[in-house]
Amino acid sequence: LNELIEHIMENGGKLPTDEVLETIAGIAFLPRDKKRKNNGREILYVNLIQESINACGVSNPVRNENEDSLAYVLFTSGSTGKPKGVEVDHSGVMNLCRWHQRVFEVTETSRATQIASMGFDAAGWEVWPYLSAGASVSIVPREVTLDPNQLIALFAAQEITHSFVPTPLTERLIDCDWPKVSLAYLLTGGDRLSRHPHE
Repeated sequence: LNELIEHIMENGGKLPTDEVLETIAGIAFLPRDKKRKNNGREILYVNLIQESINACGVSNPVRNENEDSLAYVLFTSGSTGKPKGVEVDHSGVMNLCRWHQRVFEVTETSRATQIASMGFDAAGWEVWPYLSAGASVSIVPREVTLDPNQLIALFAAQEITHSFVPTPLTERLIDCDWPKVSLAYLLTGGDRLSRHPHE
């Protein structure tokens, strides 16, 4: 940490170049990305993290949660436009998982996608029902979600059986030529479909 501080002081209070940061032991950082407007960087002091991990001991932590315990907080603007946090407990997540697994026939052999933004409530719907059934989830790269033909190719190559696709992309998928795919369920939401598949 002293070495990092010295370099910052030598650089007029600013972070040094990536090349200098690479020479400092015990830190991790994201390289400067010239394409991003906000070019802020974060530095992680690895030694402090290791000290915290070492202080925890080697035994697994005690699990204290129950069905009423908080699983996560979902923020939504709803109809007001003001962010509102909604607490989701473990029983709510499990109810969603069981219902989804039953209605959409999710098993350990299912192969799903994760496409929705992690800030969208559908992201939980794309992940938890599948992982809790022992199925696999393929995280779809952003560039693939921009091209319906690439997404269809991914469905075919990875033998995807279940996918949630936002409404605008679903409408673009309708016009594409589809090869034979394993897709059993194509779920959509976020807006009303203005067009429907021909079949």
